[in-house]
Amino acid sequence: MIRIQSSDDIYPAIEELIILLKNQPASKLSAIIDHRMHKVSWTTRNELLEEIHNVLKKYRGTDVFDASISRQLDQIEGRAIFIL
Repeated sequence: MIRIQSSDDIYPAIEELIILLKNQPASKLSAIIDHRMHKVSWTTRNELLEEIHNVLKKYRGTDVFDASISRQLDQIEGRAIFIL
C-alpha cells in the first residue's frame, strides 16, 4: 500500500486503490474512481481531489471492504481534503 506523505503520492495511491477495488466484484467504486481520474477533464488538481473525496465519502458505508482497502480509502479521503 502506498503511504501518502505528500501531494505527489496521492495520484499513485488512487491508482493503487482502483486496482484493489477491481478485485471486489460487488463494488462499482473502482469504475467510478477510474472514470473520474481518466475520463473527466478537470480544470484544477483541487477540483479532481474534491470530487474524489466526495465520491469516497458517498460510498463509505455502501460497500464492505477488507482492512487494506478500508485503510487506503481512509488515507486517500483524509489526504485529499487536507491537500485542498
